[in-house]
Amino acid sequence: MKNSKYWEDRALLIENDNYNNTMYHAAKVKEQYELANERIQKEINKFYEDFAINNQIGLAEAKRILNSNELKEFKTTLKQYQKMIENDINGELTEKILNISIKQRITRLQALQDKIDIILSQLENNNEIEIDNTFHEALENAYYQNIYGIENYNGIHTDFTLLNTKTADDILKYNWSGVTYSDRIWRNQIELRQKLKDGLNKNFIQGNSIAQVAAEISKALDTDYKNAVRLMRTEVNYINNKASIEAYKEKEIKQYEFVAVLDLKTSEICANMDGEIINIDDLVVGVNCPPLHPNCRSTVIPHIEGVERNRVARNPETGEIEEVGNLTYKEWYAKYVDKEQGILEKIIDKNKRAKLKDITNRKDKIIDEAFKNDNIKKIAKNTQISSIKLGGDNSYHRRGSIVLKNKYTNRTVIHEIGHAVDYNNKWLSSSKEFINAIEVDKTIILKNTDKYVKLIKDNKNYAGLSDIIGGMTGNKVVGRYKHKKSYWKQPNKLQRETFAQLFAMAGEDDFEQLEVIQKYLPNTFKAFDKLIGRIL
Repeated sequence: MKNSKYWEDRALLIENDNYNNTMYHAAKVKEQYELANERIQKEINKFYEDFAINNQIGLAEAKRILNSNELKEFKTTLKQYQKMIENDINGELTEKILNISIKQRITRLQALQDKIDIILSQLENNNEIEIDNTFHEALENAYYQNIYGIENYNGIHTDFTLLNTKTADDILKYNWSGVTYSDRIWRNQIELRQKLKDGLNKNFIQGNSIAQVAAEISKALDTDYKNAVRLMRTEVNYINNKASIEAYKEKEIKQYEFVAVLDLKTSEICANMDGEIINIDDLVVGVNCPPLHPNCRSTVIPHIEGVERNRVARNPETGEIEEVGNLTYKEWYAKYVDKEQGILEKIIDKNKRAKLKDITNRKDKIIDEAFKNDNIKKIAKNTQISSIKLGGDNSYHRRGSIVLKNKYTNRTVIHEIGHAVDYNNKWLSSSKEFINAIEVDKTIILKNTDKYVKLIKDNKNYAGLSDIIGGMTGNKVVGRYKHKKSYWKQPNKLQRETFAQLFAMAGEDDFEQLEVIQKYLPNTFKAFDKLIGRIL
């Protein structure tokens, strides 16, 4: 009997083809950003050369009106830029330069900003060509590769509809994420222009050197490039899967299967969807069809009755590619990654076998007994908790529900409610600022391991701190309390456990540990404090 490995192999082949093609065009886009940066830096250098005193320019100097000679030189530069125009399909850049050139009264700063704006417009025109080529190539590749794959699988060639312009445009212009790709790019362009404009004003107010101005501009352009590539990859994933669905519909296939990548980079939302079989009529991109998030790598395959699933994945321990049979992501994770500890589902199953007593009606009393800090208690009481049950040997939170072991402590209650607070606020701990803060503190710890080992070793009062530092360092630095290494390999565990541990310390008014956190993990402490401030 045929199995699904054929389809997963083909999905991976198409995904890899489109990924490689995307990165080829991304490299072209990178060249355009580098060229734009070079041209902007040249204009900045010229600006400082003409107007700086002791390598500094004040805002007042920058806002002086160009004299007749400076204005003449400015217009000569505009003519040079006009000659270098490429890919100005609608003539908008040419018109922009002509409108600027008729100005007779303009400040030094405005002249500089106009030249930068022209450079950015040329960058956008060139990028639009590369990005458009990327999307159309991905669309055609995915559609025709899937048509071929279905016919090859069935051993029967039948007539099929060629991918027409209307279908292609419908796919490329579909607003699947609430905002079109063009709108997202446009917003990023507006943001980049404003960032550079504000940056120039700030640097001139502060009297910063040319090196500082140049570094800030380079950083802004690099960030914009990375945002563009992330959007390209996410959009290509959408195009890849939507074109595949169009091919299935053409060949009268009614259902598809959601396939997540079996590795440790896969997001929790995709891991939970892995193996789901969905009617094509019920398809909703971003909900049950990839992409579900930026940089999503999940794919779809046709669901055909009687086809057995047989998957392959890299063994996390040996690094070898192995057939893993009909395993979903959760089953694969349990077997290959978390076997030394036993995954959460095992704990849940064990607790299901135990007699769990529903104590949800005691929620307020449990909170009143556990929490000492009024502000944190207020957050806890305002948090929707689906159920609280008592029993078993382990305490845990899952999707807004809490199970407390028979001999639970107040700290355990606050910790698990901390997870519920995080969950109910759309995983507050996944904010970019919080994750970045953890990474910064992690770097500090790894550079000073002896100091941190001494801090937490044999100190039973620092259990929460020991757990956080253990998670940050992969248990290279641990005290008396820790999770196993495999636990920290699970997606999003570090930020979620860190949030819950800090929430527990704050809820108990554990001033001693909080002061230590503030001193030794200052960035994480500050970011957590901001998160709490948002929900108070």
